[in-house]
Amino acid sequence: MLQEYRYEIGPEEYLAYQKYHMTHDKTIARRIFWMRLIISLALLLIGVLLDIIGQIGLIVVGAFAVLAVCAWMLVPQWMRDSMRKTAEKKYAPRIQPYTAVTTMEEDGLHIFDGEDTQVLLYDSIEQIVDEDGYLFLGYGDRQTVVIPPAAFTRGESERQAFLSELRHMVHKRRTGVLEK
Repeated sequence: MLQEYRYEIGPEEYLAYQKYHMTHDKTIARRIFWMRLIISLALLLIGVLLDIIGQIGLIVVGAFAVLAVCAWMLVPQWMRDSMRKTAEKKYAPRIQPYTAVTTMEEDGLHIFDGEDTQVLLYDSIEQIVDEDGYLFLGYGDRQTVVIPPAAFTRGESERQAFLSELRHMVHKRRTGVLEK
């Protein structure tokens, strides 16, 4: 065993994960793109159709064009806020806190979630994101391990040492480079 970290996982960590997920998930990014495209084009189409049937002038069509641009810019934030509010009100209160223990071993991270121990092999870690004090370790098909700031009881230096060692182990396993 190289290092062991004990921390609580509860609603706050769930919300941190949701925030991470909303900003980094490619599926959500595609949904946001299509939603903003559809809304913007619908606004433009309404303006053009109203002009064609003679109900409004070009000035009002310009106003619809401005609305379409505003929609293009505001839809991503609106969708993220909507998802965040749903997570806060509907899902976070259901999360039962538990104590997790993550141990850094030679073969990978051993993560005990209160019931089972899972091994996250270093070479399966695809992404290490350091955001708002949380560490997000992405692996597999949209899977993520969340390590909160509270895991590092000795502060930022311990956190940086963990990150450095983790990156080293991931690199070592991926490249097959063994150091003496």
